[in-house]
Amino acid sequence: MELQKIDKKWWFFGAALLLQFVVLFLWVVKSNDTIQQGTVYKFRLMGYDPHDPFRGEYLRIRFKDNTVDMPSDRLPSSMQGNMYVSFYEDEEGFAKPRDLSEYSSEERLRVKVITGYGSGLDSTLTTLCISYPFDYFWMNQEDCPKAEHIINQALNDGLNVCALVSIKDGEGVLMDIEVDGIDIKTMLRENYGD
Repeated sequence: MELQKIDKKWWFFGAALLLQFVVLFLWVVKSNDTIQQGTVYKFRLMGYDPHDPFRGEYLRIRFKDNTVDMPSDRLPSSMQGNMYVSFYEDEEGFAKPRDLSEYSSEERLRVKVITGYGSGLDSTLTTLCISYPFDYFWMNQEDCPKAEHIINQALNDGLNVCALVSIKDGEGVLMDIEVDGIDIKTMLRENYGD
């Protein structure tokens, strides 16, 4: 009788362990599909916070273009939960939010609306602030302070710093960070060797 109880415990333990690996595997497959098949946009960045004492070293990214002006009569009925934003590219090739919808499509990204407020003197527009689902760029903890220095220097020098993000079916994957068209890993090698 006790042997059957032990066997059941091990069975449940093994099933729970296997389920974790299956979920992780499916997440990796979905992220890889988004990178391979998605539309890649360049998002202009501002600064970021360099590290978190509890989660370790990473680059916390702040996006410069995180508002969208919507005609007040075209606002979604409910701005709670997930909303989907579409993008256009400006004359420099950077992604800017175009509009919000309650419905997903191939090239829309799932975001959260943080706040909405009147758009200055034009009472027909409402400005909505959005929060992107990708605001952390994980990298080797020894490289984070160096990358922070490179990005801060580039921003001070007026260079373009952007995040490359692949978007497909409401999901977005942060692929890389570029400084004036050069990826951050290459900048680290050029400036610090290795």
